[in-house]
Amino acid sequence: MFARAFAIVAALFSALPALAGDDESFDRSGWYAGLGAQGQYYLLQDEVEQESLGLLTVGNTVGFMARGGYRLTSWFAAELAYEYAPGFALETARQIDLGAIDPSLPVVLKGTELVGVDGHTVTLNAKFLLPVWRIHPYLMLGLGGSLVKIEDRFGLVDASKVAVAGRLGVGGDIYITKNLLFYLELSGLLTSFDLKDPTAKQNLALLYYLAPQGGLQWRF
Repeated sequence: MFARAFAIVAALFSALPALAGDDESFDRSGWYAGLGAQGQYYLLQDEVEQESLGLLTVGNTVGFMARGGYRLTSWFAAELAYEYAPGFALETARQIDLGAIDPSLPVVLKGTELVGVDGHTVTLNAKFLLPVWRIHPYLMLGLGGSLVKIEDRFGLVDASKVAVAGRLGVGGDIYITKNLLFYLELSGLLTSFDLKDPTAKQNLALLYYLAPQGGLQWRF
């Protein structure tokens, strides 16, 4: 019995160098690419309701992000990220009778989309990681641009605008194998694009939202 126990302990100690090598492989330098889904929760609800005198509300949406980059050291990576925000909308907060303004206009029911917004955002991100075995929490800072397309229900507005975009996020990489990992992230996007009055060239509101997301990433 003692001989068997000694053999097991000896085998564990002999495996420690190999285990340490595996740990080190998780924070190695190299290229990576990933894809994830995200919810997009817009943070300008109060501003929109106030500006529209309570007639409009903000509809949240679901989008996705594709990212790729290079991990230069165990604690730092640089990446390029593309994010698509489809179908963000300004909706009616209650029923509106437009016939009071113009008899030819209809009654608009509550929840009707009046303005639809699609956003394409690209940012260059700096990612600061804290490698702890298979779990690597991180802080991310990014800067780039957004292409925002807006359309309204009545065909009065159909335009695309380019805006500066900034990103701040926190998250964690969770390694399944040394090449495949799952990530969770909460990031915020802030742009210089105005949304409260899409027909105006300048106004007060900015398009910004929180995006909780998760996805898979491959380390090459």
